[in-house]
Amino acid sequence: MNKTAENVAKMFGWIFIGLLFLLLWQIGQASQSAWIGVIVGVGIILAYSGTAFYTAKETLGGYLTLSLLSFIALSVAVWLSGLAGGWWWTGVWLMVALAHFVVAIDAWQEDDDHMRVALILGILHTLLAFLAPTVVLPSLQASPSDLTGSIWPGFLVGGLMTLILAWHQGRHKTEGGPFIFWALISLGLLTGATWFSKLQGGWLWSVPWLLAGLVLLHAAQELRDYSFGRMAGNWGLLMVALCLIVAFAGPALLPDYLKGASSTLTQASPTEAPAPTATVTTRAQSTPVLTPVPQPAPAFADWDRFTKNGETALQNFFLAAFRSIWGIFHLLMLFVLGYLWFGTWRKGALPSITLVLAVWLLGAYQSPYAQLLIHLFSSSPAGWMHDMLMASIEHWGTMGWGVLLTGAATVLLLLPAFRITSKVNYVLALNAASVSRLRDSSVMRQFTRDLNRLGVHPVDNMIAFVMISVVSIGLFIALWMGLRQVGERGNLPLGFIFLPDLTVPHWAPVWDWAYFLLAFLMLLATNILMQVQKKLEPVPQEYGYLSNVVVLPATAIAAALFPAGVLLFSLSAVLTHTLFLPLRVQGISRRDYEQELERRQLEKEPGQLKEERDRLKEERRRLEEERDRLKEELRQLKEKPGQRGIPLQPKDDMSKAQEAKIVWTSQLPLISMLPLEDSKWFLSESGVLFVQAQALEQVKVPIQNANALFALKESTAEREGEVLVIGDGQKVLRLGRGSRKILQTFTLSQKGDAFTLNPYKTMVAWLNVSEGIVGGMFLEAGHEVTFASGLAVTPALAFSADGRHLAAGAPDGRIHLINVATRQVETSLQLPESSVSFGKSVRYLAGRKGGGWLAVYENRRTVLWDSNYQVEQELPARKWRLDTIAFHAASGRLAFGMNEGHLQVFDASLKQIFACQMEEKQLSWMDFSSDGKTLFVIGNKTIVRKVELP
Repeated sequence: MNKTAENVAKMFGWIFIGLLFLLLWQIGQASQSAWIGVIVGVGIILAYSGTAFYTAKETLGGYLTLSLLSFIALSVAVWLSGLAGGWWWTGVWLMVALAHFVVAIDAWQEDDDHMRVALILGILHTLLAFLAPTVVLPSLQASPSDLTGSIWPGFLVGGLMTLILAWHQGRHKTEGGPFIFWALISLGLLTGATWFSKLQGGWLWSVPWLLAGLVLLHAAQELRDYSFGRMAGNWGLLMVALCLIVAFAGPALLPDYLKGASSTLTQASPTEAPAPTATVTTRAQSTPVLTPVPQPAPAFADWDRFTKNGETALQNFFLAAFRSIWGIFHLLMLFVLGYLWFGTWRKGALPSITLVLAVWLLGAYQSPYAQLLIHLFSSSPAGWMHDMLMASIEHWGTMGWGVLLTGAATVLLLLPAFRITSKVNYVLALNAASVSRLRDSSVMRQFTRDLNRLGVHPVDNMIAFVMISVVSIGLFIALWMGLRQVGERGNLPLGFIFLPDLTVPHWAPVWDWAYFLLAFLMLLATNILMQVQKKLEPVPQEYGYLSNVVVLPATAIAAALFPAGVLLFSLSAVLTHTLFLPLRVQGISRRDYEQELERRQLEKEPGQLKEERDRLKEERRRLEEERDRLKEELRQLKEKPGQRGIPLQPKDDMSKAQEAKIVWTSQLPLISMLPLEDSKWFLSESGVLFVQAQALEQVKVPIQNANALFALKESTAEREGEVLVIGDGQKVLRLGRGSRKILQTFTLSQKGDAFTLNPYKTMVAWLNVSEGIVGGMFLEAGHEVTFASGLAVTPALAFSADGRHLAAGAPDGRIHLINVATRQVETSLQLPESSVSFGKSVRYLAGRKGGGWLAVYENRRTVLWDSNYQVEQELPARKWRLDTIAFHAASGRLAFGMNEGHLQVFDASLKQIFACQMEEKQLSWMDFSSDGKTLFVIGNKTIVRKVELP
């Protein structure tokens, strides 16, 4: 199987290289310059170098830099060649887009932010692939006087790419200087795009400036959380304010100025006096159907007239909307879509409020877009589709691009509805239930609880299903009607790429290879979607997945009877759905489903089986004890055959403890040790580090008082392993396991009283009790974050088993759960007042496998919390004083070290499995081995023992 996969990979590699050389040769021939082909090749190689850099380093900096250089090289080639070669350039941009999609796939499941950045870059390059031959090419072939107006798309894309670089420097690396540098470059490129475009499109130019403002605000807020980045964060906020000013005031105030500047630049002679009314010579073009050119904005001098214009536009909008049944329907659909996107009915009104404000503002400026909105909301969907098709013909000379964009936009619009259906399928699959079984009250209660845990109300499923059905089927029918209307007009281009006519077939098959090819593409895209869905999304078994038994005849019937434009719309929707499926199932994917199933299998069985299970366990325990007793008697008889029938008494707990092997005896008081495969590390209170491998070594570290010792990376053939030493409350040292050298040193902003490492060993969290601050440090990047401040906390700190939450104990018995991603306190756990431990200080915390927490309180009682934040079990207080505690997350084993050397070990159900009394009267530290079968104990702060557990 591996050999086959390797051969297939080699085959695709050679195909890719062949296509690359074919593209370079065709573009070089068309542009009559081999250097153009070389520049294009360099651009593609730079893009894939960025992909290779990310897969090796998993950092955005180098990847984004190489991607920017790739875009610059390709932009230069486009400018020099004038896009000679036409549609061959589509292949170039698609190759570069593939490089970004590879990065998105690699970052998926590892880093959501990296995945989103790569996905956005891939989508941008995909758009360029289809816009280059249709939109950019006519601009580059314009007369020389119009060339300055054709370069703005390059400035715009460059501005957006450098904007991502600025966000990365500010948000992830928290480096103020590079953030300001790239932010200024980005705003400069956006300013150039705005200037050269002369604000064609009017208020649409608010979108990139608003996007720039939001992205810079996101990064600036992160920088302001750090004392060393506060100044850069303030500069970022200033740039955000500038972006907002340009976004809201630019389209209103700048068009006249830019036209005046253009008129001055295009005068016939520099010595002639400027004419009172200068004009700009442009190519003749007909007025677009859906995008009328905005008129110059009125001045603010007459404020009464300004507001009256807005009120008039608003009045016309409501009259047109409520006089038509379609207007009421569209407003209702907008409100429901707002609810699906924002999650609450109050926030669901935001799109409607935004629409009203837009109509008022556009009307106040007397913009034709106000009339466009009024027309859209009072028209039927069939009218929308007819206008969309005519606008597509007006802009691109074909209906096809408009149909493709409409199909993609429909899926993106319904993305939250699709996500709700995925959540419902996820819950049904978890409970092995179907819709018919929901009539059972117990199944329905569990179904509702699981949905609420995912933030979905059962009614939301019905709303999502209705929205998907109404919008999809409605637009499907409306597009069919629009195609028939356009086809009946005549004298209009009806073809698209290889399709001669998008308005046929119409209930009668057309036997032409082009329509069979479209059907094949539709079938291929549907199969790709099904395969990706099978891999990513769990679906109830009773539902099953679509198969070719259904898809093949359905596609054949659709291709034979439905217009090609409708099938093209469906093809675009399926491809977009496939592309955004990872976002749809984020957090509810098949991997999450399998983890949740495993967690549930480890939970308690149903109540009716509990009694039988306990009885069988007790019977098993009794039989095991009897077996051990008989084995001991047999061993004694073999050793002393002359004393048959006189078995020795089993050894007591004290003798077991005395047989615990002494690992090492230190001359200095120890606080911790680390049992590794090839060595053992011991950390003394004074900061002296001892390593026991073939011989005992002493390692000097620059700390006076030691705090903690953790294992980091494991040793491999390519690199040595690492350990983490924390001392003086805030010094963090990374040491090589083999070299014993300090690899990196960090200093925390605050002294910590407790420290813990996340399960992935990428972040160390710390807690300052006096200030109530909980913080963390990313060990790779070395930058620090603050999770919470001003909390009343105890030195009890732990990560959850999946690393998504950080728990901090409180003096009043609460457990604060902090969301690591949002850096906010998500909730607080509190025992019921009936509990004996209610109000008692939290002494120890640990994350349980599969979710939930283990907490030990001041009164020496232990509580198990389940993943639903409910108390699962309590262990009574220990007889002796607790001195140290250890927990093994994988096996659920819990160990207590108490005064007078008493040691007790419990299993995951808090049943005691081992107890003894050590020779050392004070147990200061202990921890389990990686497999949970051995317990290492430090007694009297100097003697390290190894206790083998049953």
